[in-house]
Amino acid sequence: ILLDVLMPKMDGAEVFLKIKENPEFQNTKIIFVTNIDDYTEDFEYFKEYHSKIAKEIGACDYLAKSTDLDKLVEKVQEVLKT
Repeated sequence: ILLDVLMPKMDGAEVFLKIKENPEFQNTKIIFVTNIDDYTEDFEYFKEYHSKIAKEIGACDYLAKSTDLDKLVEKVQEVLKT
């Protein structure tokens, strides 16, 4: 699952935890994605904060939506192999 970090009502971490509550989805691989990128003010803070949360709760990775499509596909393939 490619899961957005910033969403209305529930953020990506909350959705992630809801998904993982269901035993059927315990082994589902989730990569967080965000619109926060190098052009966003305070990018480094948000990147560090969200990637820390992603790792703490068990997400496979954290990527900016602006990530090159080839790199995104490569990351998804890498995650699916694990």
